[in-house]
Amino acid sequence: MTAGEQVNKVVNSQVAAQLDEVEMIKSEDAKKAQAVEESYQFALVAMESFQAYSRELLDKCSLSDITRAASELHKRATELLDNGVTSVQYCPPHVTFTPADVTQVKQLNFIGQVTLEDETQPGQRLPPVSLRDETEREKELVQQLNKMKREFNDFKEHSTPLWEEEMKQRDMGRLLHTLPDGEPVGGVTSLDNLLYVLRFGKSPEQIEVYDKDSYRLQRCITVPGLGVGIDIISCAHNRCAYVADFTNSCMHRVGLPHGAYVTKWPVNDKPFCTSVADTHSVLVMCHKVHKIKEFSTHGKLLHQIQLPEDVVSPVHTIQLSSGEFIVSHGDVSDPVHRVCLIASNGHVVMLHRRRAAILLCACSC
Repeated sequence: MTAGEQVNKVVNSQVAAQLDEVEMIKSEDAKKAQAVEESYQFALVAMESFQAYSRELLDKCSLSDITRAASELHKRATELLDNGVTSVQYCPPHVTFTPADVTQVKQLNFIGQVTLEDETQPGQRLPPVSLRDETEREKELVQQLNKMKREFNDFKEHSTPLWEEEMKQRDMGRLLHTLPDGEPVGGVTSLDNLLYVLRFGKSPEQIEVYDKDSYRLQRCITVPGLGVGIDIISCAHNRCAYVADFTNSCMHRVGLPHGAYVTKWPVNDKPFCTSVADTHSVLVMCHKVHKIKEFSTHGKLLHQIQLPEDVVSPVHTIQLSSGEFIVSHGDVSDPVHRVCLIASNGHVVMLHRRRAAILLCACSC
């Protein structure tokens, strides 16, 4: 091998090594960015869920119901307001390349070196990047939460005697049991004598399994690759649970009761609430594209229904034995909040207008 060939071999090797270094930096930074993005999604889902529930409580429930819920709502609002996730910022890495001084032969580096600057190193850093421009929306939600908190305080201060009198005259529900605090709850379902609680926090053990009689934690189930699990529904016929993954736009099928045989399939749209039909298929509401998608138990797309444009912000659906669908729709910011009867062709058959949309309860098949 000639001297020129040897130099060329060394140069190619050094170029490859520097490119590998750049790829490693890109990969590590992508993981950091994804973690920050998921923390934003967790916070947004939690805030929106709390806001919808609080507004529905104020609009539709009696004074005694509001009184009973006030303490827990105050506690949850404080937790959300104290959550520091909105202060998390993502800064892209500052990578520099320093060419080698080829006159310094002793260095045996003909190319140069890639350097990743730390935040403590001097030099101008790129400004923080706002993920998906969510900052203003988060500020808006926090302001709404503060407003709700003030409303609850006003209720308690000025109307407590009236609430107490009404509570004496009404039959009151009785709290049977409270599960331990933990990550925010994405959904709850049951099968046989077990209760499955879906958490959408950062813990790898996303599904907690409780005994329905003693409410004792039996075990936890891990769903590999699950992002923000936004809903869960069980199917007695297929002995499994279906989990809607908002982050990855897919559904996870988890074998019950021990979480064996976990599989997933793409929805190709952001899934929201789910239900199981009489035919044991899975109904997935894709609220951003106004579609109901029906899948087989193993993820084959069987049918999809395009909802009318005036069915704004569809939340949940269940299918009747007639083949028609009941759909609740309308976000807190929407002018229309209704429960509709939808034909299999997507046309509205009947509607019931309410001041706020409600979540439909669907039993396991």
